[in-house]
Amino acid sequence: MIDIHCHILPGVDDGPKDWDAALDMLRAAEADGTTGMVSTSHVVDRLDAAMEKLYTDVFAELKVRAAAAGIGLKLWLAGEVHCQTAFTPTSPLATFNHNGKYLLVELPMAQVPRDFKDLIFNLELEGIVPILAHPERNTVLAQKPAMVYEWIGRGMLMQMNAGSLTGRFGKGAQKMAELMLAQNWTHFIASDAHSARSRPPGLSEAYALVEKKYGRQRSENLFLVHPLSAVEGRAIDIEAPLPLKKKRGLKTLFSSAR
Repeated sequence: MIDIHCHILPGVDDGPKDWDAALDMLRAAEADGTTGMVSTSHVVDRLDAAMEKLYTDVFAELKVRAAAAGIGLKLWLAGEVHCQTAFTPTSPLATFNHNGKYLLVELPMAQVPRDFKDLIFNLELEGIVPILAHPERNTVLAQKPAMVYEWIGRGMLMQMNAGSLTGRFGKGAQKMAELMLAQNWTHFIASDAHSARSRPPGLSEAYALVEKKYGRQRSENLFLVHPLSAVEGRAIDIEAPLPLKKKRGLKTLFSSAR
């Protein structure tokens, strides 16, 4: 499995506080069956030369320390870019492994900015495919899930958190995650890990859930094939998204969780 969304750089955001905590996360991920991780620390306000240097330097040291500790994970660098951040798509933190193709973007948890469609459009003009981080946890999308379907039609891909599917983030996020899987609205499942304990990097439990309901090939696509393609900057062949049936909004789906 390859984890395309995790916070493993120590001391730069709300991820691990020090090197020991960061290495504990890598060990936990490897023990759970993860073979590669993309470091996606938060990028907020602006993406400038100072942030690029900080993240690049810390990432380089993390790789050295991981190798010295006998950790065999492949590691790549990117960022989780807030949708209202000032940045240039050519930044080495903007796209996975600086491949100029796939960018992980984050919405505020409780809103969708009016100009978000403009961001999608502008990225696509640059030849960049935006990947939306954990849409199943956004409260606006929970009430208007058809927006996810619309954005996929515009070329955006969706990254679900493994913890949403397993119930770590509550019943609402879990039901939205299940809906997204059923509608072919999910293209990656990642950990969004922040620590070895409270927000761990494990993917195997979610992998097993997907495999049981949708088969091995679907799990392989979501946890390995699509993530590796994103890291390497290759095209991703997705299943056609299914539109919502009439009167199948999350008001009904989530009624038992309120």
